[in-house]
Amino acid sequence: MKAIVLLFLAATFFISPRYQRIAGSLQETGRDVYEKRCVKCHGRSGTRGFRGARDLTRSRLDSNQVRSIIKDGQGIMPAWKNELSEDEIEMVIRYITTLRK
Repeated sequence: MKAIVLLFLAATFFISPRYQRIAGSLQETGRDVYEKRCVKCHGRSGTRGFRGARDLTRSRLDSNQVRSIIKDGQGIMPAWKNELSEDEIEMVIRYITTLRK
């Protein structure tokens, strides 16, 4: 019975307007970081490909792979681990997944 009550409370939280506002603000912040740090090479839609940047709309990398590339860089892409906080990296990952087709 306790499990059912906990499940109900968790489900209620995740569909609540408060949770949706929090989730939306995380995505918005991820977009802000993306636009500040990533747009130059990846473009607003993720398809720019400047200087060999990957098309993010076609990426099928999982979150761990994306996190590793953001933190450590890849090819000409710089490492961002000393520039972005863990939270900012997570928010950018969430935003990038919204660009996928």
